[in-house]
Amino acid sequence: MLSKGTHTLLDEKSPPQQEKTAPVHVSLVLQELRQATAENHRGLERRLPFTSPELDLNVYTQLIKAYYGFYVPLEKVLDRFEWGEVTSSDRHKASALEDDLLALGMTTSEIQMLAQCQDLPVIQTHAQLMGALYVIEGATLGGQVLRRLARDKLAIDETTGGKFLDVYGSATGRMWKAYLGQLAQVVAPAERQQVVSSALGIFVCFERWLEHSGVLLPNTDCLVI
Repeated sequence: MLSKGTHTLLDEKSPPQQEKTAPVHVSLVLQELRQATAENHRGLERRLPFTSPELDLNVYTQLIKAYYGFYVPLEKVLDRFEWGEVTSSDRHKASALEDDLLALGMTTSEIQMLAQCQDLPVIQTHAQLMGALYVIEGATLGGQVLRRLARDKLAIDETTGGKFLDVYGSATGRMWKAYLGQLAQVVAPAERQQVVSSALGIFVCFERWLEHSGVLLPNTDCLVI
């Protein structure tokens, strides 16, 4: 069970040190995203084992494998878009995951053989792209906290398997603000709905993939006592 207030890889809220400089204005589409995805976020957060007593090097490696199997095909879809700063090469994360797996002892051929998610939501419009990025860009913020957890519990840093957790480094806050700036330009009601639906689709797909990969904790909401 995750501790209250812990940020995870699916947390779009800024780490404490970044919240001080966060913009005061919150766009309508961002408000709608936060409200619509809150339950999905909390549900998946409870099932990720990053703060579980069960977390060890093997569990961590299985998590990174699962993340790799999701991010590689998703980034191929996102690469079809040319939206300037939002989808530039410095937002790619699959290569960091590959570096982590190599550092954790896998070979390149073994990584290439890993299963990849084949059931991604449809992403065909700019609004749908913004919804997908809300999930994966927000995840980089939670990674800042998980980086410290991995270091303290597993002695993992950016050179020994934790590169993904700090993929943007000191630019994390700037990259998030740049995304929010692009997101705020989505104002039409129909497009805002596309953003929200796309984000929800990514959440659902991601949880299903992690479930399929066998890396989630039991869903206590479904347990009968």
